[in-house]
Amino acid sequence: MKLLKLSFLSARSKSLYTRLTLTRFTILYLSFALASCTILVILQAITLVENHAGVDALEDILAQAGATRAQDGLPMILNGNLVLCDGIPNRPSASCRVLWGWNMGGSSLNNETISLNPRAVDSIRHFSAPVDTRAIGGEFLDLPNNCIYSLRWLLDTLQDNMREDVVTLCFQFWLISLAFITLLNESIPHLAACLFGHVLGTGWAGYRVQSTIRLTYMYRKAIVPGLCLGKDFLGGWWDQRLTHAIGIIVVNTCTLAALMYLSCRLFKVYASQSFARVGAPDKIRRIYRIILLFSASLQLTGFFSLASIGIWLDKINQGIISRFTSHGKLYLALFIVTLVLMIPWLVLGWVCVRRECLRRYGIFCVISLFLVTLFTALFFSPVYRFIFLSWSFFATMTVTSYVCVVIASILGIMCRLNFGKGLAHYFQVNEALAGVNFTAGTFYDDKADPENALPLPVKLSDAKYLDGRGHHLVLTQTRSSSVYSRSGEDPIILSSTPPDVKSLIAVPHKSLAIIPTPQIRGFQDTEIKEDILTPAPARRKSLVSLTNRAGPLLQVSELPERLSSLAGLQQALNEFPLPPAVAPLPMVSRYAISTVSQMSSARYGGEDREIKDIGNGKSGWF
Repeated sequence: MKLLKLSFLSARSKSLYTRLTLTRFTILYLSFALASCTILVILQAITLVENHAGVDALEDILAQAGATRAQDGLPMILNGNLVLCDGIPNRPSASCRVLWGWNMGGSSLNNETISLNPRAVDSIRHFSAPVDTRAIGGEFLDLPNNCIYSLRWLLDTLQDNMREDVVTLCFQFWLISLAFITLLNESIPHLAACLFGHVLGTGWAGYRVQSTIRLTYMYRKAIVPGLCLGKDFLGGWWDQRLTHAIGIIVVNTCTLAALMYLSCRLFKVYASQSFARVGAPDKIRRIYRIILLFSASLQLTGFFSLASIGIWLDKINQGIISRFTSHGKLYLALFIVTLVLMIPWLVLGWVCVRRECLRRYGIFCVISLFLVTLFTALFFSPVYRFIFLSWSFFATMTVTSYVCVVIASILGIMCRLNFGKGLAHYFQVNEALAGVNFTAGTFYDDKADPENALPLPVKLSDAKYLDGRGHHLVLTQTRSSSVYSRSGEDPIILSSTPPDVKSLIAVPHKSLAIIPTPQIRGFQDTEIKEDILTPAPARRKSLVSLTNRAGPLLQVSELPERLSSLAGLQQALNEFPLPPAVAPLPMVSRYAISTVSQMSSARYGGEDREIKDIGNGKSGWF
């Protein structure tokens, strides 16, 4: 048993290695994916450490200031201005005042008040009380209230950036896992999902550069010289942050350009192999395309939904917004339930449409309805809308996950409509063949067949049967696709016919239209040797008789292309009437030229023709 397990694992490993190194494009794809993942993980980790250092510095500054009354209120960016609100915007009693605006010219004070609701009471708030200070190391840190409010806003923004860094770091591992799954399964949906992920990663990197430049400008032009009276708490930290952000977008751009080219090459390879192996009908192909789209939507939904839920939970529990959330425990319970249901939803969606299991599909539909309803209802929450509008990264994640959930649900319904149309049987047959270590052959159509790249020349010259005309016939014909992949013809039944009978009934392909000539190329000037294992006279007589009878019939177009048994040959001879007796025609296999090189000698003449096969030591009859 141990030996069987080891042999199975060895065969499995060999199969995986073969798929990873299928072509030079698969090797390049995997190499670029690994290299980009390694570099981006290092850069994202450095950025995360830098943001953590900036958060620690701001927390220490706020702790030294010892603010009490300045901890009230919600600082935010509203209409391009840094404002302080006493509640969630768009609520009846919420009002805000401007701390800094683009039209203020860098002034530190402004008592302009923005009333967010005409019915708001006490719309003007004054925050001019002095700030308590604490002595640390013999020094006092005396900061104005507006400076503390602006630093609190900056602290909350950097904490959001840390959440983005964690998601982006996990995103790189998700991308490399998708790359491996793409190559191991030769999966087109995973290939598309991986490419879409790299596009989003490049977009996020560009957004991080833009947001870093904007934050640096506001900190150095508004907070330091105006609100904080010239005190700079971060120094050159912004320059290092911008340098690493530019490095990340450069690596992402180069990786995206390389993977776009490699993805196009792999798409052509996988698209030609998806059904070339089995010759599935068009109906199965259409159903399977829907399955591929459904699988891609599941892959995207899985990551983006989990990521958006995770950063939402951390935001409402750890950020400044937690003080203004009235239903925090309810939100927490709903999202925990969503996290628990997300994993079985993904697994059920992957399995039920392939095995056409109605019970599992019913559970999948119930969870899908719950997810769509929950994500739709969240947009009616003021807290959710506020975070959605004020945090671009969260908005991108939320919209992407919502669209993917809706698309996955619609495609799941389309897959259900195709139950019972043969796709489940197709998957079962493939799994059964894989269980017995069977490797399916690849059949191509006339356009995709690699053998069509070069013509097949056939030259025959034999003046013996040309009545003295002495023509030299040269036939050049392109190979056609295998008869086993022809959907418009009857299936061919295979049987275990003895080798000598198979060689007896070898019939050239009817499309070659071979005309007998005096000599066959490759058989010239060969010495004739008698077969050592001469068959019994009775059997020899029977085979010779069948050969003589079959010779004239080989020109009849209605004769089947391949005969799998001696009984089939006998039946064909009984069905077709014999034409007038003529000289027996030489029967040439379309692969006779390549076979001649493996033979040491040949003899043919009269009614008996024997060929000695030195490779396998068996006699064959034409």
